[in-house]
This record gives sequence, structure tokens and C-alpha cells, in this order.
Amino acid sequence: MEAVLRRLLYVICGLVLVIVVISAVSDRISAGDRAVAPPVTAATGPAAPTVRGTLPRDRTIRARTGDAVTVTVQTAAPDEAAVEALGLQVQTGPGLPGTLEFVAQAPGSYPVELLDADRTAGTIVVTPG
Repeated sequence: MEAVLRRLLYVICGLVLVIVVISAVSDRISAGDRAVAPPVTAATGPAAPTVRGTLPRDRTIRARTGDAVTVTVQTAAPDEAAVEALGLQVQTGPGLPGTLEFVAQAPGSYPVELLDADRTAGTIVVTPG
């Protein structure tokens, strides 16, 4: 009887050992399949120049392709400023300047429209960089 229990204990220990080894190997295999982000250590290049302007005061804001553009729109009455060609729109009003931000990707002339007032606040002109 004692010999049977000893054999049973050896079999159980062997099964536990096999399970531990399989578990360790499967974790190592799945860790190798995971995507790893590159370390954030070095800059990928210089930051894009930022062009800032205020409408309607500046009337024309000039930028080059690749520039980050920030346009602040100020109005005397509540309104919506939009650059429809770029899909940009922002609320503006007295004490509530609206900010339009984008990266200039294509050369062209982009009017900034005041939708409620039905007039142009100014123009953003993008030239090749």
C-alpha cells in the first residue's frame, strides 16, 4: 500500500512539473509574438513651424505646407467661424475667441467664413513649403 501511494505521489509531482514547464514555454512564445512600441528616446525630427494669426485683424494669414496653423477668430456678436474646405468650424463671440488649428497640407487660399454674419473674416494662404 505504501509503495502504491509513493508511486501516485511521484506521478502527481511529475504532472505538476510538466504543467509548470509548459506554462513557462507558452508565456515565452506569446511574449515573442506581442508588438512592442519603440522606445520614446529620440525626436523623429524638428517640430513643424507654427503660424499664428488673429482674424479679422490680420485679414490674411500666410503659411507653408507642413506648418502648424493656429487662427484665433474674434467677433463682436456670437457667430460660427468656418473653413469649409478644411472641414473646420468653431463657435466665437464677444469674450469667446474661437481657435482653428490644423496642419497645412495643400497649397491654396482658404477663406474663413463667419456663417451667421454671412461674411469673410479673412483668408489663410498656404504656399508650397
